Amino acid sequence: MIYKNKVEEDKRRAEEAKLRAKELDLLLQQQTSNKRKSFGSDHEESIEKRRHSAAAAMLAMGGGAIIPNDTMHPIQRTSISSSEEEQDISSAYPSPVAEEEEYVKSSSRKRREMQAITKIVETREFPYVDNYFWKNNGNTIQKKTGCKSIYYKCSNSNKGCTVNKTVTARPNGEYLIKYRGCHLKDCGKVERIRDL
Repeated sequence: MIYKNKVEEDKRRAEEAKLRAKELDLLLQQQTSNKRKSFGSDHEESIEKRRHSAAAAMLAMGGGAIIPNDTMHPIQRTSISSSEEEQDISSAYPSPVAEEEEYVKSSSRKRREMQAITKIVETREFPYVDNYFWKNNGNTIQKKTGCKSIYYKCSNSNKGCTVNKTVTARPNGEYLIKYRGCHLKDCGKVERIRDL
């Protein structure tokens, strides 16, 4: 199972690398077309080197995108061969910049910190009417008891409300509802329009 997850993660990273390389190529093409008029060939050559060092980095990650030689300029061919040599050296000694970039990628998916419980309700009523609107945010079944837990977030979450609630069924037919966070002023208000 762990191996399967690792393979899927590697595939996902390879796809992300391909997408990033395409985005870089597009950005660099736009920059070169805009700046060719004002800059000399030195600037153009440095952009070509950067583009192909990005392609070599993608190859190192296992992206597998191979650029045919007949579509490249002479400058590009030399920069790829030199970057392939650099790749052999850099694979033996990973750079701290690459490690830092990896850390930034992984931290961008970091979860929000768990908020403190602000209210607990025990009820037999389901769904419990609390005068707020909620979006289902997933559910689980507890292994020990077999009881279902349903997770909700405030419908105003797209406007910045961080409140969420967990509704846990109990074996005796009751429900335990835990609220975390405080609502915004606009939460729970309904705009009523009468058009007769």
